[in-house]
Amino acid sequence: MVSDRAFLFLFHRHHGLLLLYTSRKKSKGPHYQIPGGHLEDEDFDSASAAQVNLNNAREDGTILPYKICASRELYEETGIDFRNSLDRLKPVQLRSTKGSELSCEYKKRIFFSAQVTDEDLFTGRMHAGKSSTIGLTQAMNGIPPNVMLKLSEEHQGFMFERNLSKAAELLTHHSGGKVTTALHMAVENGQIDNLISKSLDDEYSREGENPETPIQCNTVIKRELDMSPCKETMPHDCHRTFYLYLPQIVCLDETSSNETVTYFDKIGTLPVVFVVHCYGCNSETVMTSFLPYSNTHNSIIVSPEGIQRSFNALDCCGYALSSKIDDVGFFSEILATLEKEFAYVKSSFSYAVGWSNGGFMVMHAGSLFKAISPVSGYIVDYDELKTNNTVGKGIFFHHSLDDPFVRSTGCCNDPDTPACCCGIFAERCVFVLDVMKNFASEVNSCDVGEGNSKGDVQLEQSFADTERGITCFTSSSPSCVANSTICLYEHSGHFNSPSFEDAFPMAEQVMDFFARDACEINNGFWNYDRKDCDCRKDSGYGGTYCFDHGPEKGKNTLELADVKDASYTWEPIYNAGILIFVFTVLYVLRHWGGRRKWKEEGELGESDETVELVDTPTRRGL
Repeated sequence: MVSDRAFLFLFHRHHGLLLLYTSRKKSKGPHYQIPGGHLEDEDFDSASAAQVNLNNAREDGTILPYKICASRELYEETGIDFRNSLDRLKPVQLRSTKGSELSCEYKKRIFFSAQVTDEDLFTGRMHAGKSSTIGLTQAMNGIPPNVMLKLSEEHQGFMFERNLSKAAELLTHHSGGKVTTALHMAVENGQIDNLISKSLDDEYSREGENPETPIQCNTVIKRELDMSPCKETMPHDCHRTFYLYLPQIVCLDETSSNETVTYFDKIGTLPVVFVVHCYGCNSETVMTSFLPYSNTHNSIIVSPEGIQRSFNALDCCGYALSSKIDDVGFFSEILATLEKEFAYVKSSFSYAVGWSNGGFMVMHAGSLFKAISPVSGYIVDYDELKTNNTVGKGIFFHHSLDDPFVRSTGCCNDPDTPACCCGIFAERCVFVLDVMKNFASEVNSCDVGEGNSKGDVQLEQSFADTERGITCFTSSSPSCVANSTICLYEHSGHFNSPSFEDAFPMAEQVMDFFARDACEINNGFWNYDRKDCDCRKDSGYGGTYCFDHGPEKGKNTLELADVKDASYTWEPIYNAGILIFVFTVLYVLRHWGGRRKWKEEGELGESDETVELVDTPTRRGL
């Protein structure tokens, strides 16, 4: 072993400098690094085999052993293989040659630069086969999307950073600050100019930062914000991304060229619907299911992007959970930003639906929203919602009894109960139907009924579809201050096959649930056929959702006698057979799950798929 070290500044022309994240060096704490490390004997052996004169390596400027070291470290730490393309590593001129030191040397460290392309990364291999993603990690900030690296155990994440000043700051604790100094020297000597694009039209340049820039309707717009104050351990985690979709109603008219209005004389306040993705997914995974209803329901769609495709929702999941990311604060910041920007947005008029990790998250952040719809994900402790809550919280649960990843019997660390995906566990296992009953009782003040125990809220069937195996139940107590409904599915799994968009059948009903809740705040009537909110003439409220003072603003007004009974029902399909089946399955799941060990493979008939989702969550995953 020798004391010399070699490091590599690896650039992608559009994405920036590669930074590797590590949290396993206790003396330094979590910090970022670049690929590199100590030279080893094998590096000199390889150079010797290439008939390099090692005895005079420093004097004659031969740096082949260092190139070999840098390429080896790059491969070990990222899976990027330059070992047979050493000519791609270029010495970085930090200054003019000084004595015995090379121009690319600083404090006994040799620095190289190289440019990486999409072909060098794992982008092209993501869809080649499901098993190809096992052991790979996606970018922590989601930029670029669908890029993965095969990280060593030393590193827990990576990102590309276009801002070199910020990159230098993030590298401060790497190699005693020597790497930061070397990067500054390289920039000052013009060594980086040709390695990174300066184009403002770059694919990942920020959108929507200029308030003068018109925002389009019927278009998914990428927005970015910096959390302030920043509570995160790593500074880069305070830079967040979300996606925004504005319905046509906020544009001047249906024939205009997407110019937006800054007033709400006609439309009034509109609901904001958060659509929250699963662990290992991105916003597109779930957003596409709800975008068609933005215009029909005159609702604004917002989809936050989780850091490293995860959200911190107490029991789930991934990097966000382990790093204690303040995702509730992120959601709140989005609402504050939009409320400041658009007159037709009020943070108190917002809703949220989430799938899997997103389902956990919308319950965890439930205090921000008027009503929530968790799909295949739920938490059992929601103390904040129980206190200071006089208006209740509408909830529209969706869960399949055969979900193999988030068990309907609950996720906890009890060895006698079926395990859930991705290390999800709460302090206790609670059956999903009991969670809904408890929520209805404790949050929505639904009476349990005479002679019933606490939490044993009475439910009535409100919808059934025998072909799809769906049965929905709604609390029938007149004391409920908000709607409490749960839909149980017989054989829908995790709603991930072949995709969420194809597997989840209730996107429109979720939007109806939110729209009705919004409409009824000021005693409006939601018309399911027209997808419209009718305001009562005597209410003093108008606007699209009867939320704003002045009935003249509403396009539809009704006399009191015209308003139909607003009790929550769908067109019910009462079927004794399906009721017997559902309650039989519920009983079996509650009492049988702890008496036998469920198989860890083959529960969906495809053991490979189960392994992929558990080890490396994907677009179809949690």
